[in-house]
Amino acid sequence: MKARKTSGMTMAELLVYCVVFSFCLTGVFGIFKAGKDSFEVGAVNVDLQGNALRAARQLGRELRESNWTSTQNFTTSPKGIIFVSPRNPSDNNSFDYNVTEKKIYWHKLVCYYIATNSATGVKALFRKEVAINATSANSSITALDAAHDTTTEFANDNTLKRKVISDYVDETQSAITQETSTKSYVVMLILKKETRRLKKDVPRYHELILDGKTQTGSSNNGLIRVTVRNQW
Repeated sequence: MKARKTSGMTMAELLVYCVVFSFCLTGVFGIFKAGKDSFEVGAVNVDLQGNALRAARQLGRELRESNWTSTQNFTTSPKGIIFVSPRNPSDNNSFDYNVTEKKIYWHKLVCYYIATNSATGVKALFRKEVAINATSANSSITALDAAHDTTTEFANDNTLKRKVISDYVDETQSAITQETSTKSYVVMLILKKETRRLKKDVPRYHELILDGKTQTGSSNNGLIRVTVRNQW
C-alpha cells in the first residue's frame, strides 16, 4: 500500500505566520493605546477648560464692578487679590448705584486666593467675602477693613464662607501682578492636572487683564475693564 500524503505547515512556515500575527496584534494594541491616551488627555483638557472658564467668568464679572484704588494684589502665599464690590448683601446682592448722587456705593470686600483644597488635595482658587460699612469713597483696602486687608487674614477667618471657584491651579506659576505705570492688574492662572495613565501634567494657561485706566472723571465714574486671553 502507498503511504497517504498529509498536508501541513513546516516549522519555518509556522514561525513566519506567528511573527506576522504578532506584528498585526502589536499594531492593533498600539492603535488602541494611542486612542485611549488621546481620550484621557482630551478629558483632562475639557476638565481644565471648564475650571479655567468658570474662574475667569466669575472673577472677571466681579472685577468689572470694582475700582482701581480699592483693589490690591498679593504675590506671596496665599497669592490672591482683594477688591470692593457694590453688591449689597442686605438687598439680594443688588448693584447699589445712587441715581440722585450719581455714585456707586461699596458694600463688601471680595477676596480670591489660591490654597489647597482639602476635599481634593489639589491647589484651588477660593472666594470669600466680608461686609463693610457702605461707602461711596474709593479707598484703600486697609482703610475699608483693617481686619481683612490681606489674603492671609481672609484665608484664616473660618467664620467667612469659602467657595471653591476652580481646582488644579498651579500656585507656583500663577501670578497676580500690578502694573502701576499703566494702572492695570494682570491675573495669570496656570492650571495643571496629571493624567492617570500617562503620569504627566497637562498645562492650561488663562490670563485676565484688568485695566484701571477707564477710571476717569470723578472718583466713582468708570469701572475696571477686563480683557481675557486663553491658551489651550
